[in-house]
Amino acid sequence: MANLAYIAITPSDTVPQPTLVTDIYVGVSGDVAVKSTFDSAAVTLKAAPVGWLKLPHAVLFVMATGTAATNLVGALALSVRSTATSNE
Repeated sequence: MANLAYIAITPSDTVPQPTLVTDIYVGVSGDVAVKSTFDSAAVTLKAAPVGWLKLPHAVLFVMATGTAATNLVGALALSVRSTATSNE
């Protein structure tokens, strides 16, 4: 299970998020432009509805250019740990 932290997202074309964002909560619907560390160009997720937006891969940038959605909150994956236990 992943340990998650949440941050308020301020979209920026030049300042990355503090760590990779795995999901975005959209408070007011609109377009959300994102860019990962591997992409040279942003991808715009059109008309994102209010609620949690599950990203197909983690992103480092939520771009100001192309983002109209507001009240954004990011879920940050901090680490992964197993919840399995053994009785042996």
